[in-house]
Amino acid sequence: MEAGLMIDETGMRFVVLTFKEPDVDPVIVTFTVPLFQDYVSHLVKTAEAAGDEFNWRLPQ
Repeated sequence: MEAGLMIDETGMRFVVLTFKEPDVDPVIVTFTVPLFQDYVSHLVKTAEAAGDEFNWRLPQ
């Protein structure tokens, strides 16, 4: 995955993620900056939860 920054002709700012796999076209995902910041915050919380064994238990 590659990440980059982009500004369009109106001055709007974006974060661009490019996912590359062998033998297929890349997938490009574009976020506004506030949406990307929220996305990263969610990923951090998910990563922290993944490290807690309690979160991997099946409901009884």
